[in-house]
Amino acid sequence: MLKYGESSLHPLKHRFSRPNQGNIMKKLFILLALAAPLAYAGELSCKEGAATNEGITNHWHCTYQGRDLDAAYQAMRRQDLYGIEALPAKLTRRNSTRKWQDSSACDDDGNRDRTVTTIRRTANSLTVEHLFLGACLNPSDTKIHLQRQGGKILIHYQNSAS
Repeated sequence: MLKYGESSLHPLKHRFSRPNQGNIMKKLFILLALAAPLAYAGELSCKEGAATNEGITNHWHCTYQGRDLDAAYQAMRRQDLYGIEALPAKLTRRNSTRKWQDSSACDDDGNRDRTVTTIRRTANSLTVEHLFLGACLNPSDTKIHLQRQGGKILIHYQNSAS
């Protein structure tokens, strides 16, 4: 009885010239499959908006070509914008507010610096705000709003310091 792929005229031969070549090909195909989403990563283009409050508040308006809010957020985090490092690297899937207080007092009165990070999601938007309530350092507010519109995402980034 003949096996699948065998014929009476041609005996079954290895598909590859070397015995381990099939394993190498499998690994390459797996690597290609894992890298495929990166090939579809959207393109980000930004322009600086007008500074307000005597240059204390900076605005950036960006457009991300794609529909994934999380991918657009990560693309923004890779930008070299002042204050962007204050935003969380990983986002929660649900709305959340995280409050944090510095463990050590920063002055003789026992005051501590505090931060509040808020994440708000809807089906077509994402807003992340990081508020630094400095007791001893200057307070700052970093906010990013992403809005899905058609096949792109409009992004407004704002950083305020006093």
